[in-house]
Amino acid sequence: MIINGVKRLLKKGYNFTRNVTKAPLAQHTRLKKEDNTSCLKDAFHDILLVIVFNYPFYDSIPHLNALYRPAFPHILFCGPPHNTSRPGILTVEIYRGVLGYECLGRAMREHPGYRGYFYINDDVILNYWNFPHFDGEKIWESSSSFGSTPVYEPANSNWYWWISPYGLNNCRRAYEDVANMNLGTKKLNVKYHLSTLARNSNGSLQCFSGRSDILYIPRKHTRAFSILSETFYERKVFLEIAVPTMIRFLERNENIGRLPGYYIPGDVRRGDPRVTDSRFFWFVYFPKKELWFIHPFKLHGNEIDSKFNLVMLKFILLEKVKSLTDCKPTIGSLS
Repeated sequence: MIINGVKRLLKKGYNFTRNVTKAPLAQHTRLKKEDNTSCLKDAFHDILLVIVFNYPFYDSIPHLNALYRPAFPHILFCGPPHNTSRPGILTVEIYRGVLGYECLGRAMREHPGYRGYFYINDDVILNYWNFPHFDGEKIWESSSSFGSTPVYEPANSNWYWWISPYGLNNCRRAYEDVANMNLGTKKLNVKYHLSTLARNSNGSLQCFSGRSDILYIPRKHTRAFSILSETFYERKVFLEIAVPTMIRFLERNENIGRLPGYYIPGDVRRGDPRVTDSRFFWFVYFPKKELWFIHPFKLHGNEIDSKFNLVMLKFILLEKVKSLTDCKPTIGSLS
């Protein structure tokens, strides 16, 4: 019986429809079930969720829609151009994820007006049921930081990406572009942003680094972030340098939220079983369900592992989503 059910799930698909609309009106809803328990139907209706593919694995879009759209009615998928792209996907040349942040910058420019913009990679599981009332007026980043290095000195660590073709030299050039930006068409408050970066660098000027598979930017910072993103993208600055540095142009360190999540250690490119064996993912996931996110979750790779992850997604996570969103919103205001 269970095996037959699994087979039916593997054969069943979900319809993909584009659902990026005009930004919602400034009307918030408090979501409740009749039994007064938490209900997450359209809970994040004023946020645009941007899901980024490093590779064109667009056949997983229906499953990600099923996971997120009940709570995030506005989703934008973004990734590299490919003949498997379908209508509604924002295509950006992101060099296998190296420059993935420009998907977020483009989303802000092309779909303005949302209360905030949540960015995740397609291999992140976002446990949004753990933070239905998070502070949407502040920047949120991964809690996994790698440190910083002075802009005008040699890299102070042996981290590969500092000395890569997408590293410190490019970050320096992007910083100089920002410093020389006038108040013309881009209208960036250069003095404020340089001062903020300097204060975050303890008086010096530094480029920062850290895991950047997940990020939240509130509306008040979207214009500046989109300009910075375009600048760092043009200079080809690596994601895990660009994102931590850009947000420190925008806000003081103490005002940036840290997203509680977990990165399973291991290198996918080297076939490390900790990040390729689907059984290990769920072994890690279940004791950490209170976290806001976990990475990586792979729906592509070894066929057996991919299918097992898909079955678990449908039996465990999608069933949870149904239980939390099978309800009707009532008009009110979000706390």
